[in-house]
Amino acid sequence: MSRQRVNVNVDGTMVVAGLIVAGALVLYWKRQAIADALNKVNPASSNNVVNEGVSSVVKNQTGCKDLGRYLWCLSHTDRILCAGCAGQ
Repeated sequence: MSRQRVNVNVDGTMVVAGLIVAGALVLYWKRQAIADALNKVNPASSNNVVNEGVSSVVKNQTGCKDLGRYLWCLSHTDRILCAGCAGQ
């Protein structure tokens, strides 16, 4: 019994399909690292990079926990909530 020879023509569609599958596998393997990176720039997260930087500067300069509290304390006279903030 002789083996039949199968001719496979590799065209652009097969190459693109292979690249899509390879890309999907890389995204699957790196999904936790991608989720962590997205959380660092998520504007709804209190742990994003910009929020942490701004809060650090505000805390060092004013003593307030964050910028929102500092701005609120500038316009209100609540001694309990604004304890420790500069200008109170």
